[in-house]
Amino acid sequence: MASTGSGMRVVIFDENDKIHPIISHAMVESIESFYHLQSCISFIEQNTNDNRATIIVTTTIDNHILQTFECLDSTEAILILSSKERDINKLPSKVIGIYSQIDNLLRALFEILDTIELQLDGNSILFYREKNGSDNTDFYFYYLWESHNINKIITKNELIDQARVLFRSENQIKPFIHEFNTSYKSTEVLHWLDKYTHPFPYYLLVSNALRTHDQQILSLVRFFILDLTKKMKPLPVGPNYNHLFFGTKLPIAIVDRFEQQTSQDIIAFQCFLPATRSRTNALLSATRPTRRRKIANVLFKIDASNALCAHLGDVILINMATPFQVTCVTRNTGSGGVQHLVTVVTLVALDKINKELLIGHFIQKQKKAGKSIYDFLQRTIPLVRLKENESSFCFLL
Repeated sequence: MASTGSGMRVVIFDENDKIHPIISHAMVESIESFYHLQSCISFIEQNTNDNRATIIVTTTIDNHILQTFECLDSTEAILILSSKERDINKLPSKVIGIYSQIDNLLRALFEILDTIELQLDGNSILFYREKNGSDNTDFYFYYLWESHNINKIITKNELIDQARVLFRSENQIKPFIHEFNTSYKSTEVLHWLDKYTHPFPYYLLVSNALRTHDQQILSLVRFFILDLTKKMKPLPVGPNYNHLFFGTKLPIAIVDRFEQQTSQDIIAFQCFLPATRSRTNALLSATRPTRRRKIANVLFKIDASNALCAHLGDVILINMATPFQVTCVTRNTGSGGVQHLVTVVTLVALDKINKELLIGHFIQKQKKAGKSIYDFLQRTIPLVRLKENESSFCFLL
């Protein structure tokens, strides 16, 4: 089943069922609201396997209930609306804050959504090898998906028809679908990446599908992604023009994996990575205060000389699945008078020759093993659609 949305879900638990209309009116995506605790917990538990991060907004300050929410794997943050004062340091670590005014809570909610989105982009990292040294076949997914289309290209009109079905019960999204239908031009694709003015289709379909390799959604938005990749160009040559930064927080397990890498190891983000030329801004994103445990501040220092990029104001968007060599991993303190422990990961984008050698080597190994693109991409695409063009599937490039 196709997964729509940003990859983040807002769930409300309010025993008086009063705040749902206010928050729902402020959101583009639909939210889930509960006033029975067990129903709320059951819903979150039943949806833990759909690759979404859950943000809980609640009016309770009951420590037992908050601890229950804390223990749910998909819960990333808990925000509390309450006039009662509590020492937040005595509450579960996923509690972001207690707010006496709904406006302050909404402001904090949108800030945490932006923060978690960066973390989801960071978490989309794939290493080209498994821990046991074998090929990570998922790492190569976009190199083959982009160059070998095993289904017909879906047109904008077909996407609109499908979107109206996918979002048929979400009235707040329908005007954005209509606007895309009437106004989208491939030459202006970059304008459609601002989630606040144009949440459809990038924010509501493309971004999470990229991170999760959701092939059903990817097939619908393929033309949009290809329009976007056409806008990717080499950065201008000049002092520091190609030095970019990306700051976020990542689980300790991923940071440990980085520290075990060698100078020959390669990674790729499964997204269009939003980087910046400002080390200070990236460092602020990495070191934003959090009470979460087992989370590390990470600053990626990126040499993008061989990467394709696009400018979005102060953001430099790096092309999806760009392969980077991990050249150095260090732990440093931050700057600005406040000391933070930061893991600095230095990345260098592979040049065209080494990228082709990397992919070519993988393809040759697959051919020797008797595998084809059909075998590689059939995992999540309905088999009946694949068989229509089965004769054209091979790893010959």
